[in-house]
Amino acid sequence: TKSVKDSTGYIKIGNSSRITGELLAIQKEYNYRDKISIQCAPKSTITGNVYVNGIASLKDMTINGSIYCQQINVKTGGSNHNNTLLDVMLSNAKRSEYYLGGNLFDEQETKKKGIINWLE
Repeated sequence: TKSVKDSTGYIKIGNSSRITGELLAIQKEYNYRDKISIQCAPKSTITGNVYVNGIASLKDMTINGSIYCQQINVKTGGSNHNNTLLDVMLSNAKRSEYYLGGNLFDEQETKKKGIINWLE
């Protein structure tokens, strides 16, 4: 497993952070040995969709929305657990009915469509 000091890109969310909106980590040229990652610290909350074409490190946090990733990784003490959620609240239903997220995929259906922001 790579650390945040290595050359691969990453997004790191700090303790007790609150994010509303789309969180995307996309690797332009995918490398299965050197994957991009999103690392979320404990007590953080994300309201919206999370997409990473690599690894999501989630532990003791809340996602009010959806997550799309290739792999979930959790470190506990000296152990590394793949494709495991530990104390993660994941609920698409708790997202606001007024939330307007982007369509990440053509086949994805959104609950509500509308204008996010007018540009003048």
